[in-house]
Amino acid sequence: MVKVLNWNGKDVPAELKDLPAGQYAIEALDHELTPEEQQGLIDAIEEFERTGESVDGETFFKQLRSQLRR
Repeated sequence: MVKVLNWNGKDVPAELKDLPAGQYAIEALDHELTPEEQQGLIDAIEEFERTGESVDGETFFKQLRSQLRR
């Protein structure tokens, strides 16, 4: 599950309060995602949900960063 949220640096956003207990990795985005980038993330999540195939976190973030820099 991916949630994009805006944070004022002080208050806990509702998007975080709605998540179930567990561990989460949060990474600041250098810019807003384009509609194409958002769709790419949605497609990747849906593929994972269909196939159960995934990559480790380091590989994921490396690939995500390379996509965001395009």
